[in-house]
Amino acid sequence: NGRRIEDLDSDLPFAREVELVTEPASELIPAQPYLCAHVSGGTLPLSVSPMHATWKPVRWAEFLDAASRKLGDLPIVLLGAFYDQEAINFVDVHLKGRRRRVTQLVDRAPAKVLWVIQHSRYFVCYQSGLGILADDLDVRQLFLHWDYLWKQGMQRSWAKPRNVESRVYSAGSFAETDAALLERVT
Repeated sequence: NGRRIEDLDSDLPFAREVELVTEPASELIPAQPYLCAHVSGGTLPLSVSPMHATWKPVRWAEFLDAASRKLGDLPIVLLGAFYDQEAINFVDVHLKGRRRRVTQLVDRAPAKVLWVIQHSRYFVCYQSGLGILADDLDVRQLFLHWDYLWKQGMQRSWAKPRNVESRVYSAGSFAETDAALLERVT
């Protein structure tokens, strides 16, 4: 209808200055290696459809705890946007209660986020551009899809074929069990 998106929701930060990053973001993260995760609060803010629901924070926390154990008790870096802050806080507290080392990076400059993903040992994400960029950077990952797209066979539509073959890229559905998904975390 010709309206600007920021007129529809003034809380979304569309008119922010983009911070250009020329230095590494190593000061933001624990010593390497680490597990990085792009955590969502449950339903993405631009969609009210249950088809676009991700895990609730408790499920994110339980899965990331198990994935960290499987990868050798790696520290965990949680990424997200400002609207994910509440969920990320919950996941952080839950993981620290299990004696996990956790760092939050919320609403950071895109270049810093990419640097953190690129230097991670493993990346867990939901269906977003960050997973596609992680694949472009050849970062080992588990890319979680919404169930309706998983059932349509969309799980490898964004991945480089060589990353699928070498298991750098693994995919799963939010509807799968943690045990099934953890088999793909390598």
